[in-house]
Amino acid sequence: MRFPALVLALTGSGGNTVNISFTGVEGATWYQVWVGTANATQTYFYDWRSSTSLGCQNMGTCTTAITMMYGAIPAGSTYYVAVQSAGPGGYSVGGPVNNGFQISEPITAP
Repeated sequence: MRFPALVLALTGSGGNTVNISFTGVEGATWYQVWVGTANATQTYFYDWRSSTSLGCQNMGTCTTAITMMYGAIPAGSTYYVAVQSAGPGGYSVGGPVNNGFQISEPITAP
């Protein structure tokens, strides 16, 4: 199994927006993106993004700006970004590209 390479770039703005960048996986058509604290105690963002919307439908670098769905990340707190590739065929994580979640190193909110 191959994992998306995390995380090439992360920037924040007021704890409410995070820009992420990672390397796409061959054959992936969707990526599930999660942002939260250790052991998933707090989830700030959880959504599917198509490889087309991330600009990496032919592998390459996937990038997106994420606005937190479940509250801003408090300044100085530690959080993580996790990405799982899927496809082809939509939101299926059981397909040939299923790789489990690749989790970033700890990130400190600005």
